[in-house]
Amino acid sequence: MPSTTILETNGAALDQKRQGSIKDWRASLDADDHAVLALRNLVFDLCLQNGGGHGGSAIGIAAIGVALWKYVMRYKPSNPDWFDRDRFVLSNGYTSMFLCALNHLTGFENWTMDELKGYGSAKTDGYKTICHFHPEIEIPGIKVTTGQLGQGIANAVGLAIASKNLAARYNPPRFDVVKSRIYCMVGDEV
Repeated sequence: MPSTTILETNGAALDQKRQGSIKDWRASLDADDHAVLALRNLVFDLCLQNGGGHGGSAIGIAAIGVALWKYVMRYKPSNPDWFDRDRFVLSNGYTSMFLCALNHLTGFENWTMDELKGYGSAKTDGYKTICHFHPEIEIPGIKVTTGQLGQGIANAVGLAIASKNLAARYNPPRFDVVKSRIYCMVGDEV
């Protein structure tokens, strides 16, 4: 009987410790942590709603996406065709939910919640959406998405060479007209 009491007491203490650490964990979140959680939750909800959608990689690279889109990449949601924007190549294309959700959260007006809800849905009775498994350059906010076989790396290298060539040709000394950079994410589409 005493051993049961010890187990119950230890279990209650452990449970209280867990609850305390959960509260402490939530209290220590900063704005970036909230952005990562918002992106992951949106991806998770949309994949759950559609009964799939390759959300694992999108959830896994959410922190990288927040860091790139918030602190590194230059882009304009109000002008998605801005010539000198940075480009992002997704070379694990089924992870395109990552791009769809990020474009929605960063303010691209064409990436509405209704468009996101169409991700992975059957396109019947004339229903169309910009949010499909491999969106391409025709869709504002998207440059290139490819499969996991490495084609995206070749695309990114080509885009980087073109950007450097434009900069070498048109940037006068000490005045950068062309500053675009190319970023590429490679993965296996889990």
